[in-house]
Amino acid sequence: MPKERILSTILVSYYLYNSSFMNTSWQKITLGVLLPLSAGFGSGALFERYVQSTHMTSDDIEISDVSIKKLETVKSMLEQKFVDPEKITPEKLEEWMIRGILYSVEDPYTEYFNEEQSEEFEKDMQGDFEGVGAALEKQKEKVVITEVMSGRPAAQAGLLPGDIIISVDDKKPDHETIYETVNRIRGPKGTPVHLEIYRDGEIKKYTITRANIHVESVTLTWKNDIAVIEVTQFGDSLENEFKKAFIEVDKKKPKGIIIDMRYNGGGYLDGAVALSSYFLPSNTTVVSLKEKDGIADVSKTKSSPFNDTTTPMIVLINGGSASAAEIFSGALQDHKRAKLVGEKSFGKGVVQEIFPLDFQKDEMVKITIAKWYTPNGKTLTNEDALIPDVIVEWDKSKMTEEQKANKYDPQLEKAIELLTL
Repeated sequence: MPKERILSTILVSYYLYNSSFMNTSWQKITLGVLLPLSAGFGSGALFERYVQSTHMTSDDIEISDVSIKKLETVKSMLEQKFVDPEKITPEKLEEWMIRGILYSVEDPYTEYFNEEQSEEFEKDMQGDFEGVGAALEKQKEKVVITEVMSGRPAAQAGLLPGDIIISVDDKKPDHETIYETVNRIRGPKGTPVHLEIYRDGEIKKYTITRANIHVESVTLTWKNDIAVIEVTQFGDSLENEFKKAFIEVDKKKPKGIIIDMRYNGGGYLDGAVALSSYFLPSNTTVVSLKEKDGIADVSKTKSSPFNDTTTPMIVLINGGSASAAEIFSGALQDHKRAKLVGEKSFGKGVVQEIFPLDFQKDEMVKITIAKWYTPNGKTLTNEDALIPDVIVEWDKSKMTEEQKANKYDPQLEKAIELLTL
């Protein structure tokens, strides 16, 4: 694990036990990819820093002898009276006491990662998962497939964007969070998952075998003389992949550049600053962090031989764009380098630090330690997020078969229109 790394990623602990954002209409996560948080979504984004050690002391909060006695009493009652004593283990008691302490601050981003979750987090940031290769979003209580990855099990089985999931292994997702639905669709490679899908008035049944999924952070395509660079997450490989794409774009001197940040749940802060450095002048403010002491820590663009501050740009965002994606998008919008097109972003303006516990197991805790601000001083919330310069609403659940077949994308079409005026 790195000694110190700053990240901003959509919440990747799929075992979150509480979140005030769970009922938002924008809940999206990627199955087999991070949206990503991971892969990707609904309970908000993280903005994290790994620190080397957790040997800290505090004189501010003390646990009284009475509090300790209460814990011992409840533990004793449970051991003496609980009907299924085999469910009581020292490991479970320890884990949930830690979770309880963190839960007491009523912050959905402050939480504990057990060994399994820590490992899953690392895989997420590397873009490696076991799943079916599709992205989900919760829209008005419906679980909608928003993306199907080419060549992956979901695509091979015939799933399409806009399909509505009716059940997963014969259980309806109506009263569960998007994370719970995702957990049931994900699973070990080689194992099957049974899905019921609603499409154009019909219910279709699919049995899909899960597989290893690897997601590229950057994909470059062309729409005539306009470059479209999709950034799926700010993960481990982002900077190398983006540099390769940028060099190709720079050689062709396009009429315009579209950076697609839709459904990008975040990643490393360094990545957001690095990408901003391609399109903003050197030493330009990208983001400011303020911890509880109120002192601002400002991150600025770096000098780079790869820089384009003049080619017309559009950045696509939606409710799945969070954290690092919002940092990048907000910086380019504030500095008037690019117009934002699409829908309101997720809105997550707080910062977490991740602390390895250093107690033999690979466990860690994540604690909210700061807020972040755009160059113009805006901090984001789910209610007050980034607003596009040009709003284009898109409900994928209402797409026709013809639109699906033609890969209809009104937000991308609007961006191309604006760059060709």
